[in-house]
Amino acid sequence: MENLNTMQKRNKEPKTKIPGNHKKGNTADAVKVFYKGKEADLIVFANTEADVLAYRADPQLTELPNVVDVFQVFTAGKGAKGNLGEASMSQMQLEFGNDKTIEQIIDAILKQGKISGVENTVSNNSFEK
Repeated sequence: MENLNTMQKRNKEPKTKIPGNHKKGNTADAVKVFYKGKEADLIVFANTEADVLAYRADPQLTELPNVVDVFQVFTAGKGAKGNLGEASMSQMQLEFGNDKTIEQIIDAILKQGKISGVENTVSNNSFEK
């Protein structure tokens, strides 16, 4: 009969690295990218400032998961430091047009937005810093 150690060694799964440079679930280095729109101010949370800068240098939609963990766009009540809530599709369409996907909108915000630290609480979400 096999002992417990032998069984554990045999059943161990190989460790695999998550693609990209980010640390999943770690918000310590997270940054927000603030986009000052004509109709609404929009915010995307990115893993790190370095990830955003690397994405801006070589923007490819396939690399978005390496830059952001959550494919959501938020809106600030009053400028970059207001209370946050999730942006509606109509708010995003007013800024970027009806034909854009969420990936294309996040891409535009990452490219054109201003990078700053995370200081706000997202309403109806557990993201806090």
